[in-house]
Formats: sequence, structure tokens, C-alpha cells
Amino acid sequence: MIPLTERKQILAWADEAVAAGARYGKVCQVLDLSARTLQRWRAAGEASCDGRTCRLFTPANKLSEAERQQVLALCNSDEYAHLPTSQIVPILAEQGRYIKAVSWRPDQPAKPFASLTEAQHWVARLVEWYNTVHRHSA
Repeated sequence: MIPLTERKQILAWADEAVAAGARYGKVCQVLDLSARTLQRWRAAGEASCDGRTCRLFTPANKLSEAERQQVLALCNSDEYAHLPTSQIVPILAEQGRYIKAVSWRPDQPAKPFASLTEAQHWVARLVEWYNTVHRHSA
């Protein structure tokens, strides 16, 4: 997202280049922006703010700052620092320690699993859902 002050400067440069005889399409190419982007930025005759909505809510399963620090400390510890998260989580699960690692799942557990078996059943359902129902964004 490009801040409004930078948008105004880019539009001023584009206007200056066009006024000096440059073709609008070439100006857009040099700026690495589409003509449509510059048009959108000029809404109402002057540079405008980004029209996308901002995320104004906090997810219910968001880590608290203390939980976040705990996860970071654990992942950066000598024991786990060399491993990707995809390997850390199963190791911790085998030890009976669980961290919030699948917060994007619609039915994310609200509390830690009571047992390893319960966690394994949930993961089996997760994999089935992910491979058959979930719409991958790529």
C-alpha cells in the first residue's frame, strides 16, 4: 500500500512528464504502475487515499502478547531454532505441549486438546477438510 504523500508525488511526476511530452503509457511503464492505478489514485480530481477497508476486528483466537512471546522464545530456542514450524508443532504435540498453529481453521479449538488421541483425531479431520473442502488461494 502506497501512502497518500507518495501517491501525490508520483502523480505530480507523471503530470510533469506528460506535460513535457512523454506518452502516458510510457510514464506508467517507467513508474511500474498501470494506467488504471493512476486513474484510481486521481479519484475526484486529486490524489485519494487507498479505498480498501482496513481490518478493524481482533480475532477471538489471537495470541496474547505473553503467548506470542512464549511461542517466539520456544521457536528461537537452541532446541528448535533450526527447525521449521511444520516440524516443531508435531514434536511439541508428541510431548503433550500445544501451541496455536492453525488459527486459520474455521473450527479452531478454543482450548488445548485433552489428549494426544484427541489431537490426532482433530488433525485427521483438518487434513480431510483441507484436501477436499478448503479453497486454496493460489
